[in-house]
Amino acid sequence: MKNKLVLAIVSLLAILLAACSNNSPQQTTAPNSVLLHITNNTNAAIYGMEISWYQDGVLKGTQGGINADGSIIKKGESMVFELFQVDVDSTEDLLLEIALLTSPNSNTKVQLDSKTPIKLAGYGNYYYELVSDAGEIRLMQSTE
Repeated sequence: MKNKLVLAIVSLLAILLAACSNNSPQQTTAPNSVLLHITNNTNAAIYGMEISWYQDGVLKGTQGGINADGSIIKKGESMVFELFQVDVDSTEDLLLEIALLTSPNSNTKVQLDSKTPIKLAGYGNYYYELVSDAGEIRLMQSTE
């Protein structure tokens, strides 16, 4: 009788512990949104990013992001921007414009020279990275 009780308790604990595993992806998208993951792969002092996106030549939205503590976005760190269905048509490509905040008080912006075309294939995750080429920072699609 005592062995059955111990076996039942051990089985219950094993089931509970198995349910606690975390196998989910790092960040997933809502069913009707586009998640833009932008990784800083430069050595530049970047305190934040501001993105604007255009479809059919019309500005559809602008978002910004900084670290909560105001620290630099270090090389290898990413920011994620979520564009909701009301803000983007997932059947049309968009142009992404980026400004980098280069001072701790966020009052100095450096606009990247060109808008980056993004081919959308529906809602989901899109990975891009900031790279430095001959001193010029540009955005390119990530191989992630």
